[in-house]
Amino acid sequence: MKAVFDIECKGRDAKSNNVLGDRVQVKVEVYQPLDTDLISTRAICKYNGGSHGQKCLASTESAGICPYAADLPYAIDYVVKESFSQRTTPVSRL
Repeated sequence: MKAVFDIECKGRDAKSNNVLGDRVQVKVEVYQPLDTDLISTRAICKYNGGSHGQKCLASTESAGICPYAADLPYAIDYVVKESFSQRTTPVSRL
């Protein structure tokens, strides 16, 4: 099963800021890879790059993370891990 969405994007830098003056057309595919329990999204865009298609190369200074290319639940696991690694208060005290 696969769903395709046509969207517009302004690109992202390493700080998740929009970097393009004009929006570009992007196709986003949402699908389940065969024999997995994952949900994957893939961005089909002229600025998409990286070994897994996760980088946004629209910025000339620093590549950002493409918000439309991810594997779930891995992407959520990464966000949670990063969130906890940046805390100054021990989790046991929250």
